[in-house]
Amino acid sequence: MDLDITKIIDAIKNAIISEIRDELKEFKASVTGELSGFRLAIQSISERQTSIEANIHNLKSELKQEIQQVRSELKQEIQQVRSELKQEIQEVRSELKQEIQLNTLRIDETNKRIDETNKRIDILTIETNKKIDLLNQRIDDTNKRIDELTKEVYGIKNQLTESISYKRIIEDTILRIQKLETAIFKN
Repeated sequence: MDLDITKIIDAIKNAIISEIRDELKEFKASVTGELSGFRLAIQSISERQTSIEANIHNLKSELKQEIQQVRSELKQEIQQVRSELKQEIQEVRSELKQEIQLNTLRIDETNKRIDETNKRIDILTIETNKKIDLLNQRIDDTNKRIDELTKEVYGIKNQLTESISYKRIIEDTILRIQKLETAIFKN
């Protein structure tokens, strides 16, 4: 019976250690994700840690219920598993801290670049607005000159029309005078 209990204890211990190591491996893999998944990775880590803690708690409860008679024999092994788990959690936390620090530095650098880009955009916007204002002023000045030239052209046109009218009257008058001279000198 002691051999069966030892086998059960070893099987449970191996299952616990294997599951915990698998969970920790998955946990480590999710931490090394891209920067764009940083927030999701942290949420995933939190959920996984909660899941691991819940799993550990459940496993402890099950172990206490199933093997109360061999509790003294498993106590050393459980302490060893706890120690390993704490060590691995500590390693993961250390890695997480390093990743968080690196990502924080990257975010700070990105924010600086964004600020610099926004300053350049503001400067370019001001310069562009000044150029647009200058162009609008030039367009307004050109429109004024066009209006003045149009007025002058209409004035010249009116003068020309009037002059053409006077020319016709003068030509008509000259023609009549010539006819009168011809009529007078023939007689």
